[in-house]
Amino acid sequence: EGTVVFISSPSGFTAFNNLFPERALQSRLLEFDTRFAERYPDTFHQYDYASPEVVPAELIGAADFVLSDPPHVTIAASTAFTQTMELLRRSEDTPCMLITGQILREQIENELGYRTTNFEISHEGKLATPMFAYVRYEPREESEFQVV
Repeated sequence: EGTVVFISSPSGFTAFNNLFPERALQSRLLEFDTRFAERYPDTFHQYDYASPEVVPAELIGAADFVLSDPPHVTIAASTAFTQTMELLRRSEDTPCMLITGQILREQIENELGYRTTNFEISHEGKLATPMFAYVRYEPREESEFQVV
């Protein structure tokens, strides 16, 4: 239960709401592309990682899970997204997941404090860059994926 925030992850947001329609009003999408505002008028908020601190006031410290999928595989983009994630987290224990390129693994782990998981990232089309899921929490033992 609680608020789930998806940052630049409209496909994740859509899949979550399809799987858990009863939680649709508890989920939020922060996204640059305003076309999603038409589809999700009650849960969409425009987001620009160039201004990572500009988020709706009601979401600051309100998220119980945050997933972010930056559109660019750069440490600068990942840093901006993790800054936003920190603003949104309800507490230090709030699970956060960052999806970005495998090439950034060392920087994501050493500079941002996220850990690599064995969660496999797949996409309907081919991904040009191998992707990893990085987390800032300890997955439960019974979870399908673990920190590696």
